[in-house]
Amino acid sequence: MPSYTQQEPQAPSITPGKHLIEVEGAELKISQKNSEYIRIKCRVKLRDGSNGSTIYDNMVFTPKAAWKIDQVREALGFAIIPNEVASVEPEDLLGKRATVIVEFNEETGYHEIARWVSPRELAEAKAALNATPKTSPKAESDEDRKSTRLNSSHSSVSRMP
Repeated sequence: MPSYTQQEPQAPSITPGKHLIEVEGAELKISQKNSEYIRIKCRVKLRDGSNGSTIYDNMVFTPKAAWKIDQVREALGFAIIPNEVASVEPEDLLGKRATVIVEFNEETGYHEIARWVSPRELAEAKAALNATPKTSPKAESDEDRKSTRLNSSHSSVSRMP
């Protein structure tokens, strides 16, 4: 009879959308084009606090990709100071948490981190949701119309015989 070693249950599959992640691994590597990059291993944190799927992303150290490095670092809580040279050590990323937007890439067939969301963006979005809605012009005009209708319907002539 065949046998096998039973495995731990698999984490639920990741879905497109906004997710909280924690950096579990970060490794400095060299690309085929001889560029340094950091391979980031992220664990999705589920709403109940448990661990979800693993998803990976890269920070490639080329001038064209500086925007992405800034996006990742800012999302992880590092200060971004324009025009300042910043050193990035893989171990500095470990244990950091961030919010990311995950999308499904049709070409690769994998879910990928499409964007890292900065704490500033999260705070602005939260503030916008919590803002007290202003009275709309329609609501004001309905109130005026209602009072006008009420006044015009009350005439001094009785309709009763």
